[in-house]
Parts: sequence; structure tokens; C-alpha cells
Amino acid sequence: MEERLREMFRQEMSAEQEPPLGGLVEGAVREGRHRRRQRRAWLTAGVTGAAAALAVTAFAVMPGNADRSAGTAATATAGTGGTSAKPIEMPAPQLAADSTSTVIKQPRGSKLPVTDAAVVEQLIKLLPKGRTSGYAKGPQEKNRYAFGQVYLDTGKGPGMVRAFVYKGGLSAQACSTKPSARRIAALKILRDRLLKAAKTDAERTQAQQWFTKNSTQKLPGCRDLAGGGRALVDMNSTGGDVVVDHGNGVTVDIMTTDWLAWNGKENSPGIVVLTPDQALKIAANPAWGAKMDAALVKKAATDYPSLPTVN
Repeated sequence: MEERLREMFRQEMSAEQEPPLGGLVEGAVREGRHRRRQRRAWLTAGVTGAAAALAVTAFAVMPGNADRSAGTAATATAGTGGTSAKPIEMPAPQLAADSTSTVIKQPRGSKLPVTDAAVVEQLIKLLPKGRTSGYAKGPQEKNRYAFGQVYLDTGKGPGMVRAFVYKGGLSAQACSTKPSARRIAALKILRDRLLKAAKTDAERTQAQQWFTKNSTQKLPGCRDLAGGGRALVDMNSTGGDVVVDHGNGVTVDIMTTDWLAWNGKENSPGIVVLTPDQALKIAANPAWGAKMDAALVKKAATDYPSLPTVN
């Protein structure tokens, strides 16, 4: 029950859910599945799951004081009928202007500006052993250096991993363990929808209990890493994000989920292919940067000359 509501919150809002109310939320879960987008959006707003869909935007690592700039609004249909909806586009995120974490030093050597293809190339090098596919890039986005997607199959089916290289750092608000006003507002919207759809007192009680739990629970917060940088780990059984501020104006977000990229009709089911520790190790790798190893960037341009674009 809680897993389903959780799913709904994560997908409608971007990355963290807790589903109850049996069939009551089935339609909403289906409706929001394609938008369970990257939670990087609400990192600085303290929205662990990111109220992207209901809050009109998809994602962003934002400045500590900032309101998110409204990006492209979600175009999903409402209701519990399971009506299919269009995927959310990626709006331009705002990032914390400065970082207070120590620096993860990049290896020496010739560098070139990072590209989406280079992110795919680097991600494949860092992933656990398995068959890779589903290579893709993202649309251009302000304050994001690059984005890459890879599917990994370790023998249990494909799972999606996305890597985002952003300009900026984790803000104090992103690292706060207290729910932000925006998170609570998003939770209220979802609660009200559930209450409106509820047919019994038991369903109404479940919706209110879910809201109370999620609006008061402690959020993950950030921790400094031994090798430099600061990490925000927010993952559960359905996936999530690990975000590492490299301390030099670069923030890397590794996302893994139990769904695959939007195929024009739906987000097909997938497998969570990374543990939190594996995702953290990838996000904290010193190879990431606004500029990366020149040989890797050149090789990526040859290996992936025309990646498809995904939202």
C-alpha cells in the first residue's frame, strides 16, 4: 500500500513515492508513471521526491534561496481512469551558485568540454559488468553541461541509468533534513486528490496518514565524502538519485529507476540496476567535470555520433 503511494508521489512529482488506497490510486499511478522524472529538480527545495509534475516542472538543482524557474509544464491528464499522458520535458534548472564542499580533483591530462556522448562513454566505463544498450542524450538545458542515458542488463533484464553533469553545487536547502514548504505543498495536492477520490472512511484515513508521515519525516540530508565532495543519497527499492557536489562548480547526479525511457506510449517497467553504494561511487568518480579526458571525449564522438534525444 505505502509503496504504491510512494510510487505515485515519485512519479507525479519526480522521484519518491508511497502508494496506498488500492485501486483508488491505480489510475493516478499509471497517469504519473511516465513522469517519475529526475528528482534533481527539487534538490535544493528539499523535495526528496521532487514535486515535479504536480508542481508544474520536472527537475533542477537550485540555489539555496531560489524559487525554481518554471520550465515546461507537464501535460498529463488527471483522474483515475489510467489515461495515457505525454512525457514531461526537461526545463532549465537553477543551481546553487557556489559550493562549500571540498574538491574532488580530476586526473591530470589534456581535457575537452564534456559532451552527452562523453557522459555515455564514461558511464559505460563505470557501470557494473553487464550488457549495455539504450544509449541516449537529452535536450539542451541551461546550467547543465551534459546528460547521458544507458540501459544495463546484468542478467535480470534492463534497467535505466542516467547521468547529469550540472553547473553549480548542492545548496544548504538541498542538504536540509527538514521538509520544505514546497514539498509539503506538493504532498497536500496529492493528498487532496486522494481524498476527493476516496469512497470510504478507511481510504480517507489512509490518505491523511500517508500525508502526515511524509510531511514530517526526516529527509536524507548530505554528507561529506572522504575523497572530497558532498553527497546526497536518496534511493529506495524503486530507484532514486545519488547527487555528488564535486566542489569545483560541478554537480553529478546518477539516477536509476524501475522504469525505462518514454517510448511514445508509456514508461515500460525496468530493473533497479545500481545499489546506493554503486551509484555513489559512480557519481563521485573524479573523471566527471565540465571538461573531461580529451581522449575519451574524442572516442565518444566516434562511438556515438548521433544519439537519440530523450526527455
